[in-house]
Amino acid sequence: MLSPHVTIKPSRKVTISSRYSYKHVRKGGVINSKLQGHLVSGRVSRDLTQKWDVTIAASIFADNAGQHSYAMSGEAGYRMGDDLWVSVGYNFFGFTDQDFSDIAQTTKGAYLRVRYKFDENSF
Repeated sequence: MLSPHVTIKPSRKVTISSRYSYKHVRKGGVINSKLQGHLVSGRVSRDLTQKWDVTIAASIFADNAGQHSYAMSGEAGYRMGDDLWVSVGYNFFGFTDQDFSDIAQTTKGAYLRVRYKFDENSF
């Protein structure tokens, strides 16, 4: 699995994040199979106040078999501490992939997210 991330902050209140993830899976046995998958995700967050933010996010998953899956969500977050947020969101449509489920919220329905920012000043 390969997954580089890019985050930019074009203004004090807006954050734009993107992610590209690639997986390559080989399954052996009676039938050998190979799967390559690509996940492209983007998020735009806007601070409403010092404590509240809103986010929209979208993801596209494509594999070497020509299948495409999409996810789109909206969420509201509350800043509980200096670098700690709790968010509640909803995916209006989505998909499930066991390899990408840890790095992107793509399953259809409601979700809860806890985010903590670690950097050189965290400790």
